[in-house]
Amino acid sequence: MISRVLSAPSAACVLMAMACPAVAQDMTPFMDSTIPFMYDRGRNIGVLDRTRPEYEAAGMPAGAFTIYPQMTLGAGFTDNVYQTETGGKSDAVFAIDPRVSVQSNLTRRSLSLSGGANFVRYADAVAKNQNGWDVEFSGTQDFAVDSSLVIQAHSAQRYENLYSGDTLGNLQSAVPYHDTGANLRTDFHLNRMRLVAQGDFTRYSFGDVVTLSGVNIDQANRNRDVYRGTGQTELAVSPNVSLFAQLAYDRSVYDIELSPGVPNRSSEGYRILAGVSFDLTALARGSIGIGYIRRDYDSALYANVAGLSVESKVEWFPSGLTTVTLSVRRLIQDSAASGSSAYFDTGADLRIDHELLRNLLINANFDFERDDYEGIISKANVYRFGAGAHYLMNRGIGISGTISYGKRTDSGVIVGQLFSELTGMLSITMQR
Repeated sequence: MISRVLSAPSAACVLMAMACPAVAQDMTPFMDSTIPFMYDRGRNIGVLDRTRPEYEAAGMPAGAFTIYPQMTLGAGFTDNVYQTETGGKSDAVFAIDPRVSVQSNLTRRSLSLSGGANFVRYADAVAKNQNGWDVEFSGTQDFAVDSSLVIQAHSAQRYENLYSGDTLGNLQSAVPYHDTGANLRTDFHLNRMRLVAQGDFTRYSFGDVVTLSGVNIDQANRNRDVYRGTGQTELAVSPNVSLFAQLAYDRSVYDIELSPGVPNRSSEGYRILAGVSFDLTALARGSIGIGYIRRDYDSALYANVAGLSVESKVEWFPSGLTTVTLSVRRLIQDSAASGSSAYFDTGADLRIDHELLRNLLINANFDFERDDYEGIISKANVYRFGAGAHYLMNRGIGISGTISYGKRTDSGVIVGQLFSELTGMLSITMQR
């Protein structure tokens, strides 16, 4: 599975490359799982996982490495560029996404370096323009069969998803933040047992934002360091089914006080998760984990939070041409709301991918998120519907189109922004 992640860009990479955060913000939680579940046993192949050699980038050989350049150009629209509750303003949006990755051609050792940018420009709402970029290094050393050591490091300038319960509302600007981090993961297989251990560190730094009334807000009180450690053991009870248990610990340390004389939300958290991973021939594959999560805050000003945690992803294959994917999560995220320490992020994502032709894929998705804030009476609901199509012309060119509708509602104390938004994007990806 690790070698697949570090392999040459596939047709699936072309299909997903056009995703533009300016108009197609995903619902991935700000702080997600530490160890990705690896349930693929080679028995099922999803629509996006299927190899299409005649449409994959050939790359440019350079000694022991291959270079894969790529460029995506997009144009689209939004009917509510400032994501306001009333009086939404429509706007046109344009995106340029240059990207290059370098992959090694070694057998037992893999090296990968990738980098790119995401330049987003609005026709009228210039305060929403984005200059995102990212660079990532990954190295893998294979040992015995299916055992490896992975080192990764990254640095990126990103923009926060305004559907999230973390961010502020009533903004005319994008919400920039920088994250830099590294992780080390060991993965050992001993007969029917798999042992995984990972440690990672991430530094988050937030830039200033501007409200709709023109007020500049310094977000330095959101800057923090996050340290995490996770251990997971998995026991195969059959070739198709494994049981697993995971124990995770994390520590968040904020740079400064929330405001003068008011302590910030520095804390430590724990999660215990247990469940099953499976890959059933010609039927389904996935992982289902249920457990307990807790977060304790350094300051008595903030109430500790604990409760049920869920993390699962199941893929169903009604036919060889269709893949239905359902992901469910329940996590604790730090809150940006006054009087609240954190909120439970409960989400479900349903996606359907269908191969209409070998080089024409269509998809539809529905995402739901519920944010329950601790310490205040507030609940936010986010709904998103979308559909898209991906056409692979040849090995070097792919065309994609998406349309989506999202809505964020709230009850009780208003947190973040209440709004609805219709967006669309048409893009072309060129690669070599």
